[in-house]
Amino acid sequence: MTAFVPTETIVSAESGTKICRIDIQTNVNFIADSPVYEVEKPFYLHSSASPEVGIGELTITNVEWDPRQVTVHSRRNEPDISLEKSGFCYINHESKLPSKLEYEC
Repeated sequence: MTAFVPTETIVSAESGTKICRIDIQTNVNFIADSPVYEVEKPFYLHSSASPEVGIGELTITNVEWDPRQVTVHSRRNEPDISLEKSGFCYINHESKLPSKLEYEC
């Protein structure tokens, strides 16, 4: 289950606008640390084969999942995020679709 939790309201020093910081609590499946991966890489076979091929006899995955609850911290409107420093950046894009994610702090 995913939960959106408004954590604090801050005021931008540059523009004076209020920014609602949101933490998102969600579950993420990580690949488990399995001894089998010491001898073979994790794999998942996405087959479109028909039943005549005998798909039931194939091993389609050796992946073991390790589900964990994590908190994702919103980094929107952070002034020190840049492609050079952080490896990603935000761009302004005005969508023509209505936003489903509007929050009040």
